[in-house]
Amino acid sequence: VDLDLNGFYIDGAGGVGITVLGANDVRIHDGVLQNVSVGVDFAPGAVVRTVLEDLRIFGALSHGIRLDATNNFAIRRVLINSTGSGADGIQIHNGSPTTGRIESCAVTAGGGRGIYIEGGAGVAIVDNAITNMFGR
Repeated sequence: VDLDLNGFYIDGAGGVGITVLGANDVRIHDGVLQNVSVGVDFAPGAVVRTVLEDLRIFGALSHGIRLDATNNFAIRRVLINSTGSGADGIQIHNGSPTTGRIESCAVTAGGGRGIYIEGGAGVAIVDNAITNMFGR
């Protein structure tokens, strides 16, 4: 699945911007998600080979990006700004094992943690900037 947003905006009006359910080889890129509960949400389930790149996520009430049990992922050149109270910018959750890379991202002005990984066996976090996050 290749979802090229081609620079367009998705205004979630408080709902989830993009939800992925049980798909492999997913690439989402080149767009803006705003006013969402979660910018990009990979629902629980074994997802393999995921790439998120060149995205901007503004005003996520919950998390900017949430990946559940995802193997072999890459998150590159993503800007996440202004998450809600207790909301992480990037959350990698329940992986067993989770492997991947988060690089050249910026997470700023949010109410949770910048990057949170639970259960990751081999996640590289490289050249990211996290500023003004007020979480745990």
